[in-house]
Amino acid sequence: MYPTSVWDGTTRNRSDANKYAAPNADDWMMIVAELKATQTEVDAVKAGTSDFTNLRVGGFNTGAALTDAIPFTVDLDEYTDGQLDIVAAFGGTSEDLTSAYSAKVGRFRHVILTDTGTVAHETYGLVGQVVVRDTTLTHLHAGLMGTFESHTEAVVLNSAYTYGHAAVIGRVGPGDSITTATTPVCGVLAFYNASALALASGKAIAFGAAANGTTKWDVGVGLEDGCTNALALPAAGTAPVVAAATGAGVAAEGSIAITINGVTKYLQYFAATS
Repeated sequence: MYPTSVWDGTTRNRSDANKYAAPNADDWMMIVAELKATQTEVDAVKAGTSDFTNLRVGGFNTGAALTDAIPFTVDLDEYTDGQLDIVAAFGGTSEDLTSAYSAKVGRFRHVILTDTGTVAHETYGLVGQVVVRDTTLTHLHAGLMGTFESHTEAVVLNSAYTYGHAAVIGRVGPGDSITTATTPVCGVLAFYNASALALASGKAIAFGAAANGTTKWDVGVGLEDGCTNALALPAAGTAPVVAAATGAGVAAEGSIAITINGVTKYLQYFAATS
């Protein structure tokens, strides 16, 4: 019986599911029982009480193989808009629900609660991955993407915050729970996970700003009223801060290395004076 097993169509009256014959009482009883079991399981999933533990679409293969993966083809262009989706969900807002609510199309919540008080494994609410194998990439590619778009007209207004609209928001909400941060908690973290293998050529950039067309970003980095300090850098002698000041002028405590048009330059900094 479902969900323990999937019904193969056979009954006490019917040993061959492909048998072309009118159903008798045994067949009808089995059909009703399987249908009730399926509906019961669906209701349990909706109520969150099901034994259902995971949902997987397609198959995972090691070594970046495609054996069990669902292939992307133009047949997936369901709405003829160039978007090829394996899983899609669509929501809409047609009225003001007030600031008391947060409306989202998808929600993934990972609760961490242990008896030991220590968790050494990695924990995430959501992970996006792009795995590249024997391929040259052009155009745009990312493990996770967010967009902020307008259609016809849109007014961006947020009197509560200097910045409140973005394609991606990294929000830290300590509440009353984070009492100690021996290492900083970041709103956005660019983590270079390549301790044993660096790029064969080129550069890896933690944060990049690019534009499509002639319209440019007005500001590269905005830090208005949201930061106590603009930058946190290591002590002099640890890249990108060099120990000795470079260039003439007043003796500086150190210099910060930056790249301008591919050439390394130095910004001097001085100790605070009263």
